[in-house]
Amino acid sequence: MFADACGCLAVGPAFAFALAGTLAADRATVNSAQEVQYPPHSLRIRLNQSLLAKTGHQPSAAELWDDWSRQYPEPYPWSAFEEDIDTVAEGLLNTSIPFVDGGSAPFRTLLSFPSSSHDAAKTFAEETRQNVLASAPDLRVRWAAAQIAYRSDPAGFVTNQAAQANLPNIASRFLDRMRKVCLDNLRRGEALPNRDRLRYLANLGESLLTRVQSHVDSNRDPVH
Repeated sequence: MFADACGCLAVGPAFAFALAGTLAADRATVNSAQEVQYPPHSLRIRLNQSLLAKTGHQPSAAELWDDWSRQYPEPYPWSAFEEDIDTVAEGLLNTSIPFVDGGSAPFRTLLSFPSSSHDAAKTFAEETRQNVLASAPDLRVRWAAAQIAYRSDPAGFVTNQAAQANLPNIASRFLDRMRKVCLDNLRRGEALPNRDRLRYLANLGESLLTRVQSHVDSNRDPVH
């Protein structure tokens, strides 16, 4: 639950919607998920809804739960915990984080992704989709934009453009734009990555794109 709070504070609605996509399955699987380390799937999405609503993303919070509950309607085996969700979300966001100098501050004041950042991510997503010159203030906005673009058109995200246009697919455009802000910010004493390391990172990127394509293909079944 603390990790989910980190995700919502780091990239806002994009995290919660990505989580929902990861947890989505047939109704029996969702209902029967009983993992000691995690809340039940629907309860977890309900918690993320509350986290978003409490961090300035009320419209997205409502959309998240509407989408999920329409696919996985009541009754829920965890309904007895419904009244605790907002209290738990508030507690997570206001967890006191100690400083090395002896002070402390609520978690929500140390990391945030305001609605203005979410709006910037939507703009960046559309500019990347259209393959026009785009700028975003930081990597978190770019990551959120990639999720927004994927969610709006999963199949189109990894589909190559018309051959005569000679345009890469949207996923490749995001990968290229991510690389431009992922500089080699080395720790003191570290050396620049060698060619093997760069080749490894490039292969990793291609592997991620392949997995996205596989995920899209596997979720074309209307059951999902």
